[in-house]
Parts: sequence; C-alpha cells; structure tokens
Amino acid sequence: MSFTLIIRKKFYKMNEIFYNILYQLMENYAMKRFLELLKDRANEFFNDKTSQPAPLEDGKTIQIIELALRKKQGVHVIFQNKSFTGDIVKYDQERKQLIVKNFKKSMSTIIRISDIQKISLVPHTIRIAQQKTP
Repeated sequence: MSFTLIIRKKFYKMNEIFYNILYQLMENYAMKRFLELLKDRANEFFNDKTSQPAPLEDGKTIQIIELALRKKQGVHVIFQNKSFTGDIVKYDQERKQLIVKNFKKSMSTIIRISDIQKISLVPHTIRIAQQKTP
C-alpha cells in the first residue's frame, strides 16, 4: 500500500469520527434546549404565570414609528397578545398612542406605545397582497 493511500484512509476515518462527535454534540444541544423549554413551560403552568416577551424600549419603538411615517410604510404591531398590520393614521405624542388602520381601510385600532411588544415595518409586497385578498 502506498503512503498516500494510508494517509487518505486515516484522514477519512478521522473525518468520520469528527462528524460523529459533532452529530452527538448537536443532538445533546437540541435535547438540552428542549428540556429547558419543557422546564420553563412546566414552571409557567404550575406557578400560573405566562412568560411575556420583553417589551421594546420606548425609544426604539418611537424610532420605528417615525421611520414608518417618514417612508409612508405600513407596520406590523404586536401588543397585548394581539397583532395588527396596517398604515399609521396618527401618532399622538401627548397621549403616547398610535392609531393604525388596516390596508383595506375597513378597520382601525388605537394602541398605547407602552403596550407595544414588537413593531416592524411591512414590505410593500405584503401591503399589495393584503389589499387584493377579499
């Protein structure tokens, strides 16, 4: 057997061992994440508490609102375990609230800035798709 053939076989064997170890690590990590999630949900159930996502800082929320107004772009807002997608009709800085109307202009909602958990800009393609659906 030639020297290069021996080296090649050793390399393939080491490569196979490395992949097996990596696979085991990935399985262990996935199982650990699953068990952590299961533990969190069990604690929530037994302690009668639900975990709330951390609300955005007011500064970042206001930046996104002002950007949406400047670009005349729609927003998707998650607040009080609800969500709403549409155009910002009015941003009342004194009352710290937002009036958002859906893209079909058939429904609107008033959202307090402090209630917003997440806000993001909506791409133009989603606006068009929602306007077309009956």
